[in-house]
Amino acid sequence: MHNFPIFLLLVIAFAFLLTWIYNRNHGSIFMTMLAHASINTPQVVLIPLFPAVGVTSLNLAALIGYGIMALLLIALTRGRLGYKAGVTEAS
Repeated sequence: MHNFPIFLLLVIAFAFLLTWIYNRNHGSIFMTMLAHASINTPQVVLIPLFPAVGVTSLNLAALIGYGIMALLLIALTRGRLGYKAGVTEAS
């Protein structure tokens, strides 16, 4: 159960990063999905390869890295995460 708060914070930090990627790529779902897959794939591969590294420590390391990036993005974009109000995409 002690892994859940770390995982929850990791998901929140990664949501900020995915939101920024989505906004900066003009609403590209493909780029957002590619970024999401780039997180899932190493976790699926690394956990079985290195059983001594627990899920909690892997999530904690990811939380530190993504948390710092998310905080920097929030600070540098002043909380807007690349969103431009009133800009619509032509179909």
